[in-house]
Amino acid sequence: MNCLKNAEYYRKQHSTSVEFDIDCAVSKWYQTQERSWSRLNVSDVVSTTLHEQNPSAKCLCWKVIICCQDSINNRNRENGLEKLNAKSWLLSKLMPARDHEDDLLHTSPGLSVWRNWLLDQSAEDLICCLSVIKYADFENLNETVAGASAVLFLLSEGIPWDLQKNQLHKLLMEVPSGSHLPLLILSDMCKENADPSTIVKELELHEVRESRLHSFSVVFLKNQQMEQLNGFFSDEQLRGGLKWLASESPPQPVLQCVKARDLVLYYLNSLLGVLGEMDANDVDPNLCISAFNEALDQSMREIAAAAHANPTCWPCPEIGLLEESRLEYKAVSQHLPRLGWSLAPRIEPVVCAISDCKLPSFPDDISWLHRGSHVDIAIEHQILQLQNCLIKYFTEISRLMELPLATKEAVVMLQKFVQLQLQNFRYYIVPNWVMIFRRAFFWQLMKLARDTSFSVYTLIQDDFSTLTVGAVELEDSGQSHYHLSHPSLDEMVEVGRMPLPRCAMLSGQGRAFQPRPGMASISEEIPTTTGAGEEMEYGKDVLRDDEFIKTSYNTMTDMEPLLATKKIKEADVLSELLERCNIKQNMNDKNLSIYF
Repeated sequence: MNCLKNAEYYRKQHSTSVEFDIDCAVSKWYQTQERSWSRLNVSDVVSTTLHEQNPSAKCLCWKVIICCQDSINNRNRENGLEKLNAKSWLLSKLMPARDHEDDLLHTSPGLSVWRNWLLDQSAEDLICCLSVIKYADFENLNETVAGASAVLFLLSEGIPWDLQKNQLHKLLMEVPSGSHLPLLILSDMCKENADPSTIVKELELHEVRESRLHSFSVVFLKNQQMEQLNGFFSDEQLRGGLKWLASESPPQPVLQCVKARDLVLYYLNSLLGVLGEMDANDVDPNLCISAFNEALDQSMREIAAAAHANPTCWPCPEIGLLEESRLEYKAVSQHLPRLGWSLAPRIEPVVCAISDCKLPSFPDDISWLHRGSHVDIAIEHQILQLQNCLIKYFTEISRLMELPLATKEAVVMLQKFVQLQLQNFRYYIVPNWVMIFRRAFFWQLMKLARDTSFSVYTLIQDDFSTLTVGAVELEDSGQSHYHLSHPSLDEMVEVGRMPLPRCAMLSGQGRAFQPRPGMASISEEIPTTTGAGEEMEYGKDVLRDDEFIKTSYNTMTDMEPLLATKKIKEADVLSELLERCNIKQNMNDKNLSIYF
């Protein structure tokens, strides 16, 4: 009825023009009016702009808060006709009733969710763009600003400046610091009758902290020509304003979901890799422990940095209203992080669990390792002393293990990761502390592996590109066969009991039994407590290790300082040792499954 009245008024205004074609003018007016009042799919307007701002995103989620001051009368009269205000016009376009609108996924009082599917540059995948339009609820501003990307404020003519300014500032003060949101001011005043600088001054926008509001723009919905048409506002101006909001909105965080344990291992690999390249004599237990604790600290910093980059708690909670049967719901589930992923109740338990993994320093003085010995009895005493130091650290200092498991683990570590070195006619035991503590760290990180909920989001960086792949490789390599590529400590001590040939004394000084590169994998599978008890039982001189015994004779060729001279006595000893190894191998084939 209002449209007919306005049309008749429009005809009368132009009846004095002789050349004016009334029918064409009325038809044109109806077409323009129809577009002005038609629904506006926000996602259709902004999807291309948002994709340019977030080129790697497969799902776009954009939330706009609409704020406007309610006028006393929604309708007034001018020239004898009813005049609809800008608020009714704006809400009818952006937040209409559903009424079989395919692109309107959800609508309820004060809320609408629009969708649009955009073809990416590769022309292979479709990108889902969701636009959430939320009317500001001043009774629950925390929910209003959650996940917000931009603010739209409607400035109404005839309402006191102070009322509108106070309402806008009340909303902006609830925006979290660091959000850097853009503000679009829509004015229902004529462009020719208002000055944008005056509007900015009256609303005191320069008083708002830049951490909350980083840019603003004023758009007028009418000009003098449109002023003649009651209730008529510019659809094009609204579209242009929405595109500007999309271009100024902060980009979506680029995230990846990782297990907390894998995140720690990512940093631990790097730090221990540096220590692994150092001379074994220059590395001590506390250097390894410090590297482990630093990997924990770096992991916690990455988790905190990702949460800090998301002050508004994006994505907005309104996308949880999508129907599970829709493709948009599947896109959200696959490409967007979980709702509330950066909230303190979500990340604090994980951060606390990581912090609890920190290890205390190694208190024992191990300088006696550098003294060495001429006799095998003293070497065996040092080995036992080192074993007791490890057991004490694992049980009393770090409380990493109970005594039975700590004893078995200490024996395993000594046999695999301690070398017997000959220098200047003295024997030295040289622990590979990096490998020893790799095994200890894996036991400690089992705390993070037990809880399946310990998954976190971190910002994707260039050097993180192999994090997920690396985590998979860690799991795979942990299940692979463990091949010992050098003699055990007991076997080296056994060979060291043989008298040294003079040529070995003169030319073999300083030679050590070095592990091969394959030993450096951080992903060695840690045996369970039960498995360790069943699989490891040591005799007086020989470790029950099938793979090591199997290769011990072959690796003797690496021991040139001790076996360079092929005397009959030495050959007899080696033959006896090989025979003993073969016997042990046959006995332990069924029990040492962890090494296969």
